[in-house]
Amino acid sequence: MDDLASLIERNENWLIKRILHYAKERGYTKYTSTLEEAWRLSISGLSASLIAGIKQFKSPPDFGPDDDLGNDPLTSFGMLSAQRHRRRGVTLAMFLGLMKYYRQSYMDLLYTDSVPREELDKRSHFLHRCFDRIELAFCQEWAGKNKDAVIRELQTASRFMTNEKNAYLTVFESLSDPVIMLNAQDEIINLNNAAARLIDHQPVPGAHYYHPEKMENPVSPGPSVMTGKVGKLYAGKSVLELFPWLSDVMTNIRNELPSEDRLECQAAVEGGERFFEVRHSAMLDVSEKFTATIITLRDITSHKRARDDREQFLRTMSKKNKELQSIVYVASHDLRSPLVNIHGFSAILDEDCRLLYQSIANSDDAELIEKIGPLIHESIPKSLHFIRAGTIKMQSILDGLLQVSRIGTVKIHIEPLDVNEILGDILDAMNFQIQQQEIEITCDTLPACRGDREQINQVLSNLIDNAMKYRDLRRPGHIHISGWAEIDQSIYCVEDNGIGIPARCQERIFEMFHRLDPNGPVRGEGLGLSIISRILDRNHGRIWLESREGIGSKFFVALPYCRHEQARESVQEDRGSKGKATVKAV
Repeated sequence: MDDLASLIERNENWLIKRILHYAKERGYTKYTSTLEEAWRLSISGLSASLIAGIKQFKSPPDFGPDDDLGNDPLTSFGMLSAQRHRRRGVTLAMFLGLMKYYRQSYMDLLYTDSVPREELDKRSHFLHRCFDRIELAFCQEWAGKNKDAVIRELQTASRFMTNEKNAYLTVFESLSDPVIMLNAQDEIINLNNAAARLIDHQPVPGAHYYHPEKMENPVSPGPSVMTGKVGKLYAGKSVLELFPWLSDVMTNIRNELPSEDRLECQAAVEGGERFFEVRHSAMLDVSEKFTATIITLRDITSHKRARDDREQFLRTMSKKNKELQSIVYVASHDLRSPLVNIHGFSAILDEDCRLLYQSIANSDDAELIEKIGPLIHESIPKSLHFIRAGTIKMQSILDGLLQVSRIGTVKIHIEPLDVNEILGDILDAMNFQIQQQEIEITCDTLPACRGDREQINQVLSNLIDNAMKYRDLRRPGHIHISGWAEIDQSIYCVEDNGIGIPARCQERIFEMFHRLDPNGPVRGEGLGLSIISRILDRNHGRIWLESREGIGSKFFVALPYCRHEQARESVQEDRGSKGKATVKAV
């Protein structure tokens, strides 16, 4: 019989479906559990009892007048089931009737297995005897209780179920999200207090349950209908009669929109206009006696308005940014021409002063030479020098502004990047500068990332260039580039042993036109780190630093992570068979 035990053990789901089929067909589901798990437990318990009986009895179990039915694995399950169902008010006839269909389900299972007729008859006889013994245990347990004991047992079970019912009713009425239950005709079966408040701003929690004498418009078949105040007003009415703003939602539900899809609707309810996120689901009832659709509403009014305000703010900011970029571009373009004129005419004036000085130098008028000579030879040329320096400075600032304004308008292409290959190209391009300044650069193998190739190239180039510019001349320069992956991002670090950044300046280092030492030997307009920050914003990245004055600096860049395999595929697509470049340490 070991094969029979194996057949039962591996067909639990089949048996659940089979007994449900018989229970629905014969009307037993009106009085049975609605959730599949209850049926699973009954099948698993009965199967475990049968398998234990198969292992204990080597031949079909017989029974006699003196048998102790409470001490074998077959009957223990039967006696426990009898106790549980008797407490629920189930009659012995009803219980044994359903048990006959459990027996039939297991008998049907025998015919799904291809075995010889003789073996099939043997298994069938064995199972019939097992079920006979179980049913005898039912009857013995049922008959073993006197009337008073049965009444006390029922009273205890009734109190427990009443408390359980009260707990679930309280939970349903206490839900902050409105819940509406509908039948197949879109008529209201039940709704909780939060849903009732959308129609009546002062509903009484639980009134629909505790005032059955006021019940009107009962809806059946289905779960307990609305009664009392709520039932009087709402039960049996069309959901669209009371909630007309759910029209589009109901259309989608009846068009079999997947239950996981979320819908939004706008409602004019008590207290003003509100917005709801709507979810729907069918009741989890395998018995099919409750066929309600459950609609849950979540108030997203504040979220919706905050989202609308944010979108409006972003649209306004986008418009302002475009206006600002336009102003910067026009101003830079229009200022460039006057600057060129100023620079050009200052050079002409400088040349004219030189010629004029040569002319008066040959004059015999000593007084004229004494008065005009210093002006032409020293004062005016000095002033012109400052004018030309100012125009060059202004030209540099305008170029920087144009570069910053273009960052937000340049179209970018986000793709997997092999950063080792990008870094190799950068070091090759800077090789002369690196050797000239005698700087040692070491590199670890870097993780791949996602970003725009040209812009990430610019970020790393600027960071390495800054590290070389701000080296400490008192010691040999060293730059180390490292990287690692952290969950969903790749981190890169450009570390130097340069002059470092004072703590007081570190918060402002990424601001436009901010320079550590405006009068220092390093030329520039203080736009490099500001440009890097804006580039990383567009590439979904970020930058931060650690620095100690006189020791050196570490600049960290975080970008979205991707696998090296993806980056190599991207490089091969873009560059054919060129392959991966080697990162060089100079």
